[in-house]
This record gives sequence, C-alpha cells and structure tokens, in this order.
Amino acid sequence: MAGATPAPGSAARVVVAPGRIGRTTAAVVVALIGASPVAAAPVSVAPVSIAPLAVTPDAAGPAAGRYIVRLVDVAETETRRIGVERSSPSVRAGERRARQHAVADAAGVGIERSFSLTMNGFTAELSAAQAAALRADPRVADLEPDRISHVQAAPSAEALNLSGYGGVWDRLGGASAAGEGVVIGVLDSGIAPENPSFAGDALSSSPGDEPYRDGDEIVYRKADGGEFRGRCEAGEQFDADDCSQTLVGARAFLDGIDTAELGDADVGEYRSPRDGSGHGSHTAAIAAGRPTTARVAEQSQQIAGVAPAAKIAAYKVCWSGPDPSSTGDDACPSSAIIAGVEQAVADGVNVINYSVGAPPEKGVALSAVDEAFLGASNAGVFVAAAAGNGGPRSGGVSNTAPWVTTVAASVGELDQATVRLSPTQAMPGSSVSVPESGTLSGPLQLAPFIGDGKRAINCAPGSLRPDDTDGAVVVCERRGSDSIEAMADEVARAGGVALVALNVDERPTEVGESAVPTVNLPVRYRTSMKRAAAQGDPVATIERGNTTSMPAPAPGTIRSDSSRGPAQGAAADVLKPDVAAPGTGIFSATANASGERPAAAAMSGTSMAAPHIAGLAALVLGREPRTSPAAIKSALVSTADPAHRPDGD
Repeated sequence: MAGATPAPGSAARVVVAPGRIGRTTAAVVVALIGASPVAAAPVSVAPVSIAPLAVTPDAAGPAAGRYIVRLVDVAETETRRIGVERSSPSVRAGERRARQHAVADAAGVGIERSFSLTMNGFTAELSAAQAAALRADPRVADLEPDRISHVQAAPSAEALNLSGYGGVWDRLGGASAAGEGVVIGVLDSGIAPENPSFAGDALSSSPGDEPYRDGDEIVYRKADGGEFRGRCEAGEQFDADDCSQTLVGARAFLDGIDTAELGDADVGEYRSPRDGSGHGSHTAAIAAGRPTTARVAEQSQQIAGVAPAAKIAAYKVCWSGPDPSSTGDDACPSSAIIAGVEQAVADGVNVINYSVGAPPEKGVALSAVDEAFLGASNAGVFVAAAAGNGGPRSGGVSNTAPWVTTVAASVGELDQATVRLSPTQAMPGSSVSVPESGTLSGPLQLAPFIGDGKRAINCAPGSLRPDDTDGAVVVCERRGSDSIEAMADEVARAGGVALVALNVDERPTEVGESAVPTVNLPVRYRTSMKRAAAQGDPVATIERGNTTSMPAPAPGTIRSDSSRGPAQGAAADVLKPDVAAPGTGIFSATANASGERPAAAAMSGTSMAAPHIAGLAALVLGREPRTSPAAIKSALVSTADPAHRPDGD
C-alpha cells in the first residue's frame, strides 16, 4: 500500500518511531547492546575480487569523457584460490598502484586519482580511442562514466527510553559516553563547525585519550585499539583550527567537479569543507551531535545525536551549483565519493554515513561506488546509506549493495496545530510556525477564488490577488514537488495571515520554517476543508497543538516518498531497503557562513533516516568495539519492530 508498508519483498523494517534527533526505539538499542549477535566474535568478511562485468559495447564505441577505470585483482584472486594468506594492505596497495600505472601507460592515459585501498582503480579523462583501448584490455574489469548522485534530503527521547534513568544512554554511562571511542565519517556536503551540535574543546598537542594534534594530523585513540588520523583542511571560510575534540577531521574532494560551474559564497557554497547546503551538517548532527537547543520557526527543541560522544569526520563530496533555487545543478560525482570513502578508511573511521545516492543503472550490478563500500566493509567499517526518495513506486531504491545497510524513512508524530472552523469542526495537522503567544484568525479562502484560477491552486508565485488575500487564512493544495515554503512566501506576499497546505494524496505532512504560520493537513481532510471554505464566509482559527480528540499519525509508518523494494534490474535478487528510521521533520543543524550565527532546520527524507542508523552502529561499537559490520546489520534487522499502516495497524 502506497505510503503505508514496503512493497512485497522489500524487507524494510521500522527501527524507530520517527521524530527528532536522538529518537530511537529503545528495545532495538538495548537488543543491540546486549543481544548475542553483537556480543559474538567479529565476523570475518572475505574480500571479493571484481570480475569483468558483462557490458554490451556501444556500436560506435565508448565516448570521450571522464571515467572510473576498475582493474581485475588477478593476484588477489589467485592468492585466495590456493589458500595462501592475503598480503598486507600496504603491499596490496602498492601492487595495485603499479598495475594501474602499467595499464594507464599502455593506453597513453594520465591518472588523475588512484584508488588502491578500497578498490583497484583510477579516474581519468579519456578520449574515445583511449576509452576503447582500456575497454579492450583484459586487465580492466570495467569502464564506468563518472556519475552524478544527489543528496537524498514528536515524542521526546525520554518517551523512547534513550535518555532518563535506565535508558539506553544511562546504560552506556550517560549521553557523554554514548558512542565514545568511535569515529563517524560523514560523506556529504561538508560541515558548519561553529554549530553547537559540534561543540568541543580545542585540540592540544599533548598525546592522551582525547584527540590531539600531531603536526598536521589529528590523532584519536579509538575504542577498538586502533588510531584515527585525520586532517582539518583549510580553505574558503574554513581554518585548520575549526576542528576540535568533537570534529576530528574535515576534508573536501573536488574530483569530477567543473569549478567554473560551482556556486560561490554569495549563494552559500565554499571551496573548502564548509557546508554549502546544510545537508551535511544536518546528517552529522543526527548521527553524533552534542546535546543542545535548536530553534526552528516558532518551536524550540532539546536535541542530541544518537551517539553524542562519538567523534565526527566530515568528507565533503557534494557541491552546490550557482542557482540556489534549484538542486539540478548540485552534484556528488562518483569520483569524489570514492575518493572520500578511500580517505575515510585510510584515516580510520569506524562508521560511514552516506545520505547520497541515485537509482541503480540498468545493466550495472555493481558500481564503482558499491565496490568502494565493499572495500570499506572488508576493512571493518559499517556503512549506513539512504534508500532514496523515489516512493511510493517500487524499484527505485538507491544503494542496493548487500554489504551496506540501506535505510528507508518513517514518519510519526510531529509538532501539531489545529485549523478550527467551529466549536465542533476542527482538523489537526503538522506545524512548527504557529506563534507561542496563542491563536490567530482570519477569513478562510480557497486560493483559486482569490487568485489566478488554476495557477493559484497551489499558490504559485504571483498567483494571488493582494486585495482579496489581505488578512485571510489561505488554503493551497499541495501535490507532487510543491514546496510549502514557496506557498507560504506567496501567501505572505499577498498579505495573508496564515497558510493551510492541504495534501491531495497520502504523502506525509511536513514541518518547517515558513513566511507565515503554516499548517499542513493530511489528505483525509481535503474534501471537508474545501467544502467548508466554499460555503458562506467561514472564519478559520489556527490553534497551537492538537486541540481535537483526533489521534496523531501512528509512529512507524513508512513515508510515502521513501524508496522501497523489491530492487529491480541487475540488483533484482537483493532485498532492499534493510531497515527504516526517522525521516520526517527532523530538527538538526544546518549551514552558516563563517561569522554568522549557527542555525537549525527541520528536514525530511531518507537522508535524515540513514544517520540514525549510523548513530546506532556507533553506540554498539562504543560498547563492543570489535563488532563487525555484518553483525551490526544482522542485529538491527532481526530486532526491528514491524512497520505500520497509516491507520496504525
């Protein structure tokens, strides 16, 4: 059922009743900490050698362009076949680089970046002739064009037993110890280091248990006995001193990016690890943000990441284009992503959060990014990845490789407000923008009656007439990709006092900042609201909170736009997503320029769900440092609660 449960075969399970940062189902976390799958000895995952993929050559041959060239690990395959112990990572990396240069030299190709830790390959700008030569070389497993991916953007923690006496954090020694000894690598759009979610003491140069500087490197002794060694790269509006004992690494990767097509500081993009969109800061704080207070619109909330004591390392692989009103010119190139994975593993992260993706390409069972994550998993790094926002249709799942934990998004109780038309007729919806001071009222108006007909149905820019809109509570229909924020801007421009965004399908209601107080109503109220607005001269009163007897949505419902299985195409035999977590109206950090006040926002999508799972993995590793990625995933999937339909069943 669209928006209710995953399509058959998807194997998605709800881990968390969705809500604000730090909300996880206590039963799941407790099971992870105490259950046998986690306490067992680490599971050994044998490396997989990539055989050449079956690719149907283009009639005209491969085109010129930027490619990721993957090589066959012949020596590794032979070593494993005869049962000889594998060579050390450093020896294997050296052998791989030598092989890469031999292959590139034979085709007259210059290597841009070599990948030798998580995979055997390199990136290069190729002519058509060079691409054809490499494709014909038996040492080449695959030739993949550099692909562009995109970011996949309630009750308190006490109610879910994270905090409070006897809660999960309490069992781990308190929030200040939850996730201690673990480093989460966040592959995203960068980070805003000044945000209180990332507050930490300055780094010293004296070795100890806390992160410290060793020359240009930041060193942290992890709970698993290993060391994290990261760097804080200086750049535009970002200094090496912006890192701390919380933010232990910050790097940026411009691979695959035409810098002439990048946005600049005027539109909020920076050639440095500084967050250009807010997405990276948001996901990092969900996974491991320090406890703080976030204010979004008229609501203030106490928030904290799932693993507040874990350290954060930011790897900026996603970049914003020059048009701030569109995401079409934003990009996360595969080459930058692989470079980020390679560096994160080399630095020594324990967990990677990857809230980025694109649906699988037809005929491609294993992409270069998938292979890089395989290398990370073989190195003992747990990877949480967003499933994508392509629902409710099935088959649009991103990140379908079996060795990553693919996360769907769930929806549940949000901050609410009520649209009251009479003492007996009232409709509750979602909102964070109704003033704390009380209620507000105005004549209820359907947008088409006070604007330019069909253009005004969804309150398109410039569609409302100010003379008719002034002082009104305006009802606009929300469908497809309609932006509630844009609707509110139009209502404010025309002089309206409030917006009622009326869903026309089963999509979840949303919360966020808006230019006027806004209530998002579910589709079940569509008919009665339109009928009431069309009769007489009704007055609507917007009340803060749910002042009706109607129940809030059932926690654990899969978002209608969350991608779901079964996976199709070359990955059709893989059941994805693996699990679900909060992905609706999540309060968390967002971007700011250097010197500006730190900010917070409410965002929705599987991008917000994935870092909840990354945080859970960090909690496990803080308690059982040598737990393998496979064991963590098994514990999550096998202890998750079942999903709910919108009616609560």
